[in-house]
Amino acid sequence: MICNSGPTAGARSVGEQGRDVASSLATPRQRHWEAASSRVKKTAHQVGRIGIRSFVIRDRRRLSPAQDRVVQKLWPMFAVDFQARPLNVCELFSRRAPLTVEIGAGRGDFALQHAAQHPESDYLLLEANHFCIAQLLLGIKERGLRNMRFINHDAALIFRHQLPAASIDTICVFFPDPWVKRRHHKRRLLQADFLSCLASRLKSNGCLHIATDWVDYARHIAALIDSSQQLRGLSCDNGLVPRPTWRAVTKYEQRARTLPHDVFDFCLVKARATSAAREMAPIAVS
Repeated sequence: MICNSGPTAGARSVGEQGRDVASSLATPRQRHWEAASSRVKKTAHQVGRIGIRSFVIRDRRRLSPAQDRVVQKLWPMFAVDFQARPLNVCELFSRRAPLTVEIGAGRGDFALQHAAQHPESDYLLLEANHFCIAQLLLGIKERGLRNMRFINHDAALIFRHQLPAASIDTICVFFPDPWVKRRHHKRRLLQADFLSCLASRLKSNGCLHIATDWVDYARHIAALIDSSQQLRGLSCDNGLVPRPTWRAVTKYEQRARTLPHDVFDFCLVKARATSAAREMAPIAVS
């Protein structure tokens, strides 16, 4: 007869033992991604999340061993750790240059091309999906870029806690998740308070570029612009402009074309929309 006399000192549950076994069998790549996810959750808890998360991190363990070796080598060279204190951008890039920040950079469809064409500018990419970061690093290696860094964390926390006021020349938000269901609209990244936060991080005459293929989201963005006291559109139509030629076609825009969806581009400036502001913007609308 087996008697259960209760837990003894040092006794461990079956669940704990199972987790230890799973951890011991995990590959270095799996442990790397799990540690990164743990850091996102831990720092979000430490600084306190503001609002509702606007993204979902999906499974990302799809790299080949060769790709994984490249990522492991390049991650320390281009990654910037999230910290709840202002980032010294000039020290990060070892120079003073125009800074473009892209939110939700994905695989870097836009940033990789634009950074290669503009070595005189610096690019800071914000992306929470680890598989996208892996593809981005492979693209950086292929093009031999030195003017790009990334932060693998929640963009809302990065802007509120890590990016200094009046430090950015250009902010790009291309095809953010539209969260199409009405009950999910609260999860949309672009809300009045976050738009105000973005404006505060822009330099005088700095530009905010937004693109979406969801008409309801475009109306929502136009309403935010109309009520904003800090940002003004570079057109009379709430900042709605023709598609800029400098914006590379991303996978989301390719999908929009096949549906087909119209694509709406907005260009906003943190100043009166004048010809001088257009010339000073590091990315000009054409």
